[in-house]
Amino acid sequence: MKRVLIADDELHICNLIKCLIDWEAYGLEVAGFAHDGETAFQMCQELLPSFLITDIRMPGLNGLELMKKIAETLPDIKVIIVTGYSQFPYALQAIKYHVIDYLLKPVQKNELEAALTKGLELIKKESGLLQADSANLVSAQSAGFLQIMWKNTSASKIY
Repeated sequence: MKRVLIADDELHICNLIKCLIDWEAYGLEVAGFAHDGETAFQMCQELLPSFLITDIRMPGLNGLELMKKIAETLPDIKVIIVTGYSQFPYALQAIKYHVIDYLLKPVQKNELEAALTKGLELIKKESGLLQADSANLVSAQSAGFLQIMWKNTSASKIY
């Protein structure tokens, strides 16, 4: 199962998000809660969740700073913002850090489900691209190996 970390300084929001979704139906599990940005970042480093659902305003490291650190060091983590702030500059920074979605509180079940689905599709697509890249690399390596073998054999002198 893929892991989800929920980061919000309000415990009741963390619990609401946890209870809102049938995580197992999505192949997900809530791996934990963080109530400040520093703890969220540390937990992301330790747990390597597929998703981070975070607020913007938190003590210590705020959500925007957290998104930046995640984008720079753990880019595979898909970030979903759940916040009470609808100001455009926040949304613009979220876009800059490639967040999956920017949801306003109170979060609606269908919006969060849509964001998770979007993230899961992106993970699946990225996984497919990685597999295709690996297959191409193996093909290229094999072709290179065969070319080297051809050049180093006496058979290449015949033709």
